[in-house]
Amino acid sequence: MSSGSRIFLHAIAISAFLGLVLSAQSPAAAAAVEVVACEVWKSTAPTTIDKVKGTLASLFELKGDAASKPVTAEPEIFFTDKSSFSFQPVCRSGPPDRTEHLYYTFGLVVKKLGEIDLQERLWLVETEYGLKTFISPSNLLPLEKEKVYFFANDPNGLPYCLRQAENPCKAEEFIAGRQLSPQSRYGTAELSQFNRRGYGGRNYILLEEGRTCGVIHIGAYSGRKDGKPFRVEGGQLSTCEEAGTKIPKLKIVKWDDYDVYFKKKIDGNLLRTSPDLLGGLAKEFRDAKSCNTTVTFQSGSEAEIKGGGKVNFFVFELGGAASKKYIQSLKKEYGPNVALRFVAYDLTTNRAEAKANAVPIQISYVCDPPAEAPITAKEILVSHPTMGEFVIPIQNTDFKGDTTGILVVPMTGRNQLFLDGYVFKIEGAKDYMSRRDQILSIVNESYEKVQALFSDSRDDLYFSRTANFITHLIIAATAKPSRVPR
Repeated sequence: MSSGSRIFLHAIAISAFLGLVLSAQSPAAAAAVEVVACEVWKSTAPTTIDKVKGTLASLFELKGDAASKPVTAEPEIFFTDKSSFSFQPVCRSGPPDRTEHLYYTFGLVVKKLGEIDLQERLWLVETEYGLKTFISPSNLLPLEKEKVYFFANDPNGLPYCLRQAENPCKAEEFIAGRQLSPQSRYGTAELSQFNRRGYGGRNYILLEEGRTCGVIHIGAYSGRKDGKPFRVEGGQLSTCEEAGTKIPKLKIVKWDDYDVYFKKKIDGNLLRTSPDLLGGLAKEFRDAKSCNTTVTFQSGSEAEIKGGGKVNFFVFELGGAASKKYIQSLKKEYGPNVALRFVAYDLTTNRAEAKANAVPIQISYVCDPPAEAPITAKEILVSHPTMGEFVIPIQNTDFKGDTTGILVVPMTGRNQLFLDGYVFKIEGAKDYMSRRDQILSIVNESYEKVQALFSDSRDDLYFSRTANFITHLIIAATAKPSRVPR
């Protein structure tokens, strides 16, 4: 398949970014849903940068029934009871295909936005952290208002015991394998029971110091039987966290909490294209600087390759004034021992100053002598028109120094992962939660910058959602989904 006939779009906020025509109404209405962006590409067949720019700009528009859904309607909120990868569309000459997108564990809370056929019926959802993706409805269950849910937020799981008394379980009562797991088991309790025990009256999305905690009787569930959640057994679970915990190991989910959470507006998306596609459309259009080249950035979107003429970087072409400001902050020249990859993102919150249109995320690598390929990832730089730059340094796992504020990854050497513009792989819960927790800790340490994206006043719940958005935006920009048998 030629680069002109296959368009690979790594889109996070799929509805806004691909311009999908979506319907969250009847099955008959959903049958007519299309990926409009793919039709745009096929019909215009852009061959110049100006035409490419216009076509790419249309990908940032939300069209169709999902855009006009009444905001007063009660949201349809669901949670995942399987761990897997979500999907994203892949535009091509025929009907759209799909590819893996974001990894999720048990307990990802989502709001349904629409439906579409991509080899099978998929739901377009907004995730709790503000990004949009497609998930099979067979992996989703409705979040019930009368229940409270308990999910392991740690890859090692959370043990519970079979004791039904009020006292906490003794150490000898825990049995290996009897635990909540991010990949296989979750718990539920009646909300009325939860409230009677004195645990109600607060939003459990936030980890508050000194909050009431103790033991709760749960039903443990794993899989389904006859299409309904299968109750494995009853048990007793502690809702307390260890002192000093910053990222809770137990995720407590209530419908009312997430109804409020989804109202903290975050509309964001990310674009990742293939270099083959861009090269096929306009030979001077690029999304990366490779090893063994020396590049000097000029005004606008233009850069000069030493001994090789001029090129245009699509992110800067799309981003307008914000990208020009970003280019001015770049070093004048990048030599043969540095490789760069650029992706673009959009962001809108309740604050006008937070708005970002096609703003760059730069991933930089160190090349090996004689600069044939990148061997280590160096840093991730997220730019923002008002926030400035948000930098996450990267070190390999053999690094012996202080790793505070550093993303530690296992990848090194001549690796196809780096050549493809990624930093790490996600194959399961351990990979995902490890990277998520590292990045979220770094983001949380930059409270003032994150706060600038949503509000002039302190709103801890909005801060939580924004910090999680930035964290997962970085994951989506730098992590390669990699399904392996588990």
